[in-house]
Amino acid sequence: DLEFISIIESFEPYGLENDRPFFKVSNANLIKYELIGRDKNHLKLTLSSSDGFLFEAIKFNDSNTNLSQNLNLVVNIAKNEFRGTVKPQFYIEEFF
Repeated sequence: DLEFISIIESFEPYGLENDRPFFKVSNANLIKYELIGRDKNHLKLTLSSSDGFLFEAIKFNDSNTNLSQNLNLVVNIAKNEFRGTVKPQFYIEEFF
């Protein structure tokens, strides 16, 4: 949620000796995916956690749609501000 992101942001600025935190997401259920961006080269996923929490995650410069139904991810989080709406956004670093 946005409160947690505010806590994470309190550790900024990130840089050489202060890396942005990463989080492991295990067994996320793939609800849907779509390719976004002008060149359709960014993968946007809608996922559900084991406790039913729905969330979106983006992997930039990845158009591979050959995905498993259950995914394990390494993500970082930030605020997504779009057209006056602010919500948490997960950025996928890698699938494992």
